[in-house]
Amino acid sequence: MKILILGGSGFLGSYLKKNSKRKIYFHGNKKKSFFNFDISKKINIRFLEKIRPNIIINLISLTNVNLCQKNKKLAYKTNVNTQKNIVSYCKTNNTKLIYISTDQLYNAKRGYSSERNISLLNYYSKTKFKAESLAKNCDSIILRTNFFGINRVKNTGLVNWLIESCKKKKKINLYNNVYFSPLNIDTLSKIILKIMTSNKKGTYNLGSLNKISKKDFAVKVFKKLKINTSYDEVKMNKSNPKRPLDMSMNCNKFIRNFKIKLPNIENEIKKLS
Repeated sequence: MKILILGGSGFLGSYLKKNSKRKIYFHGNKKKSFFNFDISKKINIRFLEKIRPNIIINLISLTNVNLCQKNKKLAYKTNVNTQKNIVSYCKTNNTKLIYISTDQLYNAKRGYSSERNISLLNYYSKTKFKAESLAKNCDSIILRTNFFGINRVKNTGLVNWLIESCKKKKKINLYNNVYFSPLNIDTLSKIILKIMTSNKKGTYNLGSLNKISKKDFAVKVFKKLKINTSYDEVKMNKSNPKRPLDMSMNCNKFIRNFKIKLPNIENEIKKLS
């Protein structure tokens, strides 16, 4: 079985590589990747014939919400056109697609969002939702998720920002009214590797069992990593572009279909090191 990860030179790709017992081919923006061409151009899809993968995991995404809103052409090219070409290849070659989507599709008014409770507030979420609709045209598993960890590939992400702010002795604002239910990146990568050979299809929420505010998340991270820093507890009111306040997900469909127990957020934070 041949597995190809598109956009695999980043944070999640590095964990999939570390945790996989199988050989994995990588596409990315580094020389050590198997290949690194622009898949948003249809002509480049022909190079997939070099591998003829049985499974493609698509991690390619422009995730910067501000940049997506500012440069909609780039966002559409990266998040939608790329997916269109990948799906076309998968349909023609009977290839399984695992697509990593986002919890930014949700903005719960109360409780946790199921897969039906869509609320698209910005251009990033709109392009990801469009990419999901394309993925449904082939044999695919779509995972709406959010993940965290200490990113040693590139100094980006929420945890890295918290650590860097502490190092620079910056006082930061932490939102007490923005909620999410992320997984530790190590947990997420192991789950993806476990389910990728499944004959299941469809769209699934994949996160922790409970929700947490960004403020409480940061405080628990500080405690786990033994970081001392100062912060202001604030509310997010208006933002430009608009951002959801509650991205917490109901993951019962995933648990029911894949028979995998999911952790709570507190235990996921304990895995940080």
